[in-house]
Amino acid sequence: MVWDVAVIGAGMAGLTCAARLQHMGYRVGIIEKSRGLGGRLATRRLPDAWADHGVRCLEDQGDYTRHLIRELLAHQRIHSWIRPVWHWQAPQAWAPETSHARYVSPVGLTLAAKHLGRGLEILRGQRVVEIALTPTSQGQSRDASPPRWQLALEPLASESALPRQSLTARAIVLAIPAPQAAELLRPLAQQGIATDIWEQVCRVEYHPCMTAIATYAEEFSLQAAQLPWGGLQFPAGHALDWISLEQSKLEVAPPNPNEPPFTSPRKPIVVVQSQANYAQQHLETSNLQAIGTDLLERAGAAIAPWLARPQLLQVHRWRYAFVARPLSERYLLSLQPQPLICCGDWCGGDRIEQALQSGEAAAGALATHVAPS
Repeated sequence: MVWDVAVIGAGMAGLTCAARLQHMGYRVGIIEKSRGLGGRLATRRLPDAWADHGVRCLEDQGDYTRHLIRELLAHQRIHSWIRPVWHWQAPQAWAPETSHARYVSPVGLTLAAKHLGRGLEILRGQRVVEIALTPTSQGQSRDASPPRWQLALEPLASESALPRQSLTARAIVLAIPAPQAAELLRPLAQQGIATDIWEQVCRVEYHPCMTAIATYAEEFSLQAAQLPWGGLQFPAGHALDWISLEQSKLEVAPPNPNEPPFTSPRKPIVVVQSQANYAQQHLETSNLQAIGTDLLERAGAAIAPWLARPQLLQVHRWRYAFVARPLSERYLLSLQPQPLICCGDWCGGDRIEQALQSGEAAAGALATHVAPS
C-alpha cells in the first residue's frame, strides 16, 4: 500500500490535516491504534447508554471551533447543553455569575470526530511500531527513486487475528501525543534523522487524569434530576476535578421557555475526573476499579451519598490528558531525507482550537513541499 501522506493518529489534528490534504488532491491514509476516532474527544459505549469520558463538551474557543460548531448545528448533530456548569467549594456548589454556551451531542462527542473523518481512508485498530526509510534505488540515473517512509503496523491485541501490515508513504504526519511521537522518532534521531524535531517533541509535558464512568439504578433518577447542574467543576487542590451528569446532555430546550426541557427518563450516568496530582499518585496502579471506587466515594461525600453506589463502574487512565507544557510552534517540520511533520494540540496550545489550527497549518506546510501524485 502506497500513500502520498500517512497520518498517524485520528485525533482532531490528524483528521483535520488529512481532510485538508485529501481536498487538495493527495492520497492520504490515517492509521489509528484504537477503534474510535477523536483521541480525547472520546465517548464510552455502555449498556443502552454512553458517556463522554474525555473532552466534556464543545465550546467556542476561536475561529476553528466556532466553524465546527456551526457545521454540526447545521446538520442537527449537536445542541446546547441546557444544564449549567456550576463550581464546588466546600461545603457546597454554587453557580457562577456568568456562563457561556456549551454544546453536546445526543450520541456522544466522538460524533464531531466522525464528522471530520467522513470520506477518509482510516485503518483502525492498528498501531505504528516502527518508522524507517526504504533504501534509495541503485544507480546514478536521473530516474533513481528517492527513499520513502516505511511504516510497520501491529494490530490491537483484540484484533490479533489480523495480519501484521506495512505501508509506504512519501510523507508522514505524526498527530499523536508528544511522548508517543518521541518514541517513534527516537530510532530515527539515533540515525541522525529529524534530530531537531525529536529534541523539541521531548520537551512537551502532560498532566494525567483518572476517569470513573458510572451508571446507577433507576431509584436514583429523581435525585439526579433534582441536581441543578449538568457539570460541576472543583477547585485546584481537590482530588476531584469534574463531575458531569451525562444523561442531562439528552435534555433539549422546548420552543416555549416556560415549559420544562424535553428529555426521556434514563438511569443516571455520571463521569468523575480526577485532578492531575491525584492521577500522578495512582498512574501505575494495576487496580483501576479501586481508583474508580475511591473517586465515586469522594464524589458522594462532596455532593450526594448515592454517587458512591454505582450499578456499573468503568475506569479509564488518561496518561496524556492535558498538555502542561506545549510548544509555541503550530507544527514541527523536517524535510530531510523526506518530509515528516508533527502536529497536535500540544503545538501552539492545549485545547481543541489549537488541535484544529495545528492540523490545518501542518497540511498547508506539507503541501508546499510535496505535490500530489
